[in-house]
Amino acid sequence: MRHGPGTPAATTGQLIRAVGDVLSLPHRTVVTALYLYWRLQLATEEEGAGEGTAWTQERILPTVVFLAAKVEETCLVTNDLLNVASLLCASPSAYQRPPPDPLATPPPALVGGTYYAAKALLVLDEQRALRTLRFDLRVHHPHPHLLALAGARRAPRPLLAAALCLLGDALAGCACAARHRPGPLASAALHVASVLIVPRQRDGGPPCEPGPLEHGWWRALGLCNAQVEAALDEVAGVAEAGLAGMGGECMDGGPGQLNIAVPDGPPAIAPHS
Repeated sequence: MRHGPGTPAATTGQLIRAVGDVLSLPHRTVVTALYLYWRLQLATEEEGAGEGTAWTQERILPTVVFLAAKVEETCLVTNDLLNVASLLCASPSAYQRPPPDPLATPPPALVGGTYYAAKALLVLDEQRALRTLRFDLRVHHPHPHLLALAGARRAPRPLLAAALCLLGDALAGCACAARHRPGPLASAALHVASVLIVPRQRDGGPPCEPGPLEHGWWRALGLCNAQVEAALDEVAGVAEAGLAGMGGECMDGGPGQLNIAVPDGPPAIAPHS
């Protein structure tokens, strides 16, 4: 499910991932930028337009990547960041492989006075973001939790790979990162991924792993049921949107209808003893 922004309506989350790809930023830095982006969005909505107008894509995109690079101590050239962000905001389809129009003229590069003006604005936006977040830049990454949960459930590689892709799409596509704790969010990604992977039959025999995990398996690991259920709704929504966009069908037969409430029964993946 990993993808770059392929349409002019690419979301800011997709563009953050695209900036990370173009600048070869570490995965942890990109995830931190996504967390900061969604926290900024939610905090701005709660406070209203206290400091003027709402964030625009052209301004919040370089700001969260700039902050994330500082949080994760990642080397980042400001000139590269501003020019890549400017290009992607002006023409998101430029990140498609191959480009839709090889002869398309890119926007002018930020040089000279234009670059220094953009850099000064970036510093002001950084200060505004810090005030909005009350200088709290702590980020709790869900990926270590997902790896631990997959190990506890002895999840096979196809299931873990699907869960990692789904978690990445969820972080880029909705505000689940800011709304849910990392443990329940990772549990939701693993569970929805197990439902997405349709069990295959060989020579008419029984279904092969991976298959759907039994509903509520996370309770045995001490996770709050209400928190995981809330995260399931958002992660399943991201999966449904992706399936609908690709014209695919879920395992219960309906396009864009993901049945996450799997009945209780013997686990498809034996728990770790």
